[in-house]
Amino acid sequence: MVLLRPLPYNFELHDIVMMALQHHPSEMIYRRALDHFTCLDEASAERAKIMAIACHPYLSGVPHRIGHVQRTFQEILSRDGGVAWDGSKILVGISLSNAPTDKNLVVACQ
Repeated sequence: MVLLRPLPYNFELHDIVMMALQHHPSEMIYRRALDHFTCLDEASAERAKIMAIACHPYLSGVPHRIGHVQRTFQEILSRDGGVAWDGSKILVGISLSNAPTDKNLVVACQ
């Protein structure tokens, strides 16, 4: 039997959408991600939340954007309860048998 679990994936914090399609300035990843994090952080008081950020090296890794991406992750991970996990870690850490009970906001790096 194969067990499938959905993981969050959005287009609001997605570099292809923001940079290549919507043509936002490079610092938009920081502003949008921090607003998103603040909202989810407040909502995570009762149960864990997952915040997905999609970054591709050919867009987010270029010299004029990478600093904004680094600042975004530094800010989010410096806050209480913020951790960076990939999909496999999320599946292990937030399974039905091992649901976190304390405040925790996971930043999913895709």
